[in-house]
Order: sequence, then structure tokens, then C-alpha cells
Amino acid sequence: MKRLCSVFVALFLAVGAAPSFSAEKSISVSGPGCDYKVRFDPARVDERKLKDTANVLLGEGLANPDFPVHPATQVYSEALIKADYDACMKPAEALVALSFLDMPGLDDMRTRRLDQIADTCAFERIKARALAPGGSAGILAEYAPAAPACAKIVEKADDPAALRPVWRAFVQKRCVDNANPAQCRKSGLAMENETDADRLIRADVIGYHWTNCAVEFLKLNQDQARDDAARQRLAKEFRKRFRTKETCEDG
Repeated sequence: MKRLCSVFVALFLAVGAAPSFSAEKSISVSGPGCDYKVRFDPARVDERKLKDTANVLLGEGLANPDFPVHPATQVYSEALIKADYDACMKPAEALVALSFLDMPGLDDMRTRRLDQIADTCAFERIKARALAPGGSAGILAEYAPAAPACAKIVEKADDPAALRPVWRAFVQKRCVDNANPAQCRKSGLAMENETDADRLIRADVIGYHWTNCAVEFLKLNQDQARDDAARQRLAKEFRKRFRTKETCEDG
């Protein structure tokens, strides 16, 4: 009987010493089209770091620059340009505040995104300054990466008479692939009849044609393939380290 009690006590102690899986917790993360539930041991893993890391790798990803988009009729002022720039840079604050798990390459992704936000916001501010009353199209050359490829588009932007035929040719070209090219041209060229036609045409050339040329050179676009590959690699590593249940809309 004494031996049986000793065995029972030993078993009880062994059970008490075993890991308690009931102590595990889970966090939920939502991404484009999928939701994730990640289980972890709070005694071993910092929950905030886990949540921030999961949001970047499985959820919405790294923050993007948040620049306001204004219609061609918008007249820019110094105050508006500053407000737009501040709003564009705002996501960088939250990005800096994130706390990550120790995963090589993750901090590099954040550093690149901070640089990409600064680059994009500088680009938008340069464009706005060129569009502001009294602004010169020469200001656009300050965005150096795009200058060699895109300067020709706006070389006549400050001469309304010289710009008209250039702009008409742009309208014709962009309507070629439209479902109704004739209606597209008619709608586009109707801008000539507006009271403020010269300013609107200039804004169209800079805001549409120059922009479409120049955005290719944004760091955000230049680095996209590299960033996507890094995120996929890190997400795969994350899911090896933590039990993750994925539920997607398409099943």
C-alpha cells in the first residue's frame, strides 16, 4: 500500500510538471481575403511583438504613404501642400512604433518602407508645387529619378499656346484603347471649353501624363518585387514557428 501511494504521488508530480497547453493563447489577424488565428505560449512569446509581426506578414502588411488625391480643378496653396505632405507621412509614425519578433529581414523591410514613404511623399509635394499658381513645370525635375524619362512630357507645360497641340495628341493617344474612342476624345477635349481651360489642361498634362510616366520610378514600385519576396519568405517562416489556422473567403 505504501508503494502504491508513492507511485500515485510520483504520477501526480509528473502531471503537475508537464507543460500546460491550456495556458496557450491565440491572436486573430485579418488580411486581404483571409483571416488567421495564431496560437502561442505567452510565457515564451511577447504578445505585442507577435501581433505586430503577424499583422505585417499575414495581415494588412506594412503601411503605405497616404497622400490625398484632388480633382484637376483643385487650386493648390502652400497650406494645402503642407497639409497633404503631413497626411502622406503620417503612416510612418505608426510603422516606427511597431515592435517585431526577432526575424532576420523584417526590420530591413520596415526600413525600406520608411524610405519608400518619404520618397512618395516628396514626389507628391514636388508635383503639387508645380501645379500651384505661379509654379513652374521645371520644379518636376526635382524628382531626379524620373527626370530623364519624363521631362519631355512637360517641356511646354508653361506655355499655354504651345501646350494645346501637345495635350490634344495626349488625349488622342489615351483614347485609342477606350471602349468608345470617339466619345473618349469628345469628353477629353471638352476641357478646352472650360473657363479655366489653360490651367486645367496644364493640370491634366502634369497630373495624368507626367505622373503616369514618373510613378514607375518611385521606390515603392521599384522595390515591390523584392518586398513581396521577403514578405512571402518571412510569412512561411512565421507559420513554421507558430500554429496558424487560415480561413479564406474562397474556401
